[in-house]
Amino acid sequence: MRFAYTGIRVTQLERALDFYAGLGLKVAEKGVMSHGGIFVLLEDPRTGQRLELNWYPPTSPFNTPYTVGEALDHLGYGVEDARRSFHELVSRGAEPALEPWSERDGVSLAYIKDPDGIWIELFSSVKTTQLGLEYVGIRVTDLGRALRLYRDTMGLLESGRGTMSHGGVWVDLLDPWTMQKLELNWYPRGSRFDWAYEPGEALDHLGLNTERFDEDLERLVEAGCELKFKPWLEGDTKIAFLEGVDGVWLELESKH
Repeated sequence: MRFAYTGIRVTQLERALDFYAGLGLKVAEKGVMSHGGIFVLLEDPRTGQRLELNWYPPTSPFNTPYTVGEALDHLGYGVEDARRSFHELVSRGAEPALEPWSERDGVSLAYIKDPDGIWIELFSSVKTTQLGLEYVGIRVTDLGRALRLYRDTMGLLESGRGTMSHGGVWVDLLDPWTMQKLELNWYPRGSRFDWAYEPGEALDHLGLNTERFDEDLERLVEAGCELKFKPWLEGDTKIAFLEGVDGVWLELESKH
């Protein structure tokens, strides 16, 4: 489950759009609901924060008297299965608001309420996947020298580091402004990942994170990726390596 956005209710959509555009938000998505309402998802390009504007016509079941100061419409949570999440949360004490249903664009929806009565939308889509690009990993020959450049000079923040089972060292770096992630990978002599290094071939792999490891591994193989190293456990993380298009390697990982 991931917190995706905050939704507010507006009385005049165009007026609200002009106002928030003036605050620097950009339209990321727009659509019409089955009951005639309109949603516009806005995103701040600097912070990645999202705000959804919701307008409901008089005939919509969501159109109720509007009280100034009570504009909060709902919090949006993206889930893998809206129906399953709805029933799980209700069984744990959440108050149901609207039973699950499906929109014509393949999105499944359900609503619950928090302890103070705030509505929470649970949404899932057959079009979405839990497979996400987590970072870009590059191979370095001198870890200290690479850290002096990327961390100390370029200002990336070290967000994690560790030693691999074959003796290699990884260091995660994060740009605090753009939230882009870079992983430095150093491999010692004798490591199965250590081979001749050619300048310009520093790209080591793209890191993919998934909650459905076996399913996504099979999906990548069916898409034409070649499995280079069979899955193994690295601490509490399940890992596999595949070769994608143009020879770019992909690391598929999942926490266990």
